[in-house]
Amino acid sequence: MSFDDAGREADQVFNLNIDTTGELEYQTKISRFSSVSHLSIHISKNFGAENTKIFYIGLRGEWTEVKNLHVFAKTFG
Repeated sequence: MSFDDAGREADQVFNLNIDTTGELEYQTKISRFSSVSHLSIHISKNFGAENTKIFYIGLRGEWTEVKNLHVFAKTFG
């Protein structure tokens, strides 16, 4: 994901609430995330603080073994 990609339409947008206990869960659109092998998260704003601090992002779901793994390499320079 590049900064240019951040302007594209998201697969899903979450409106987050302040969660000081780390107990809130957000439901995903199952059809959009049923076969994810790579996940990029773009956080566009925070709750008014000067800096954004992320202490934990937890993901739940079922794991399945990748049968066909394609290697992607990008060279910079």
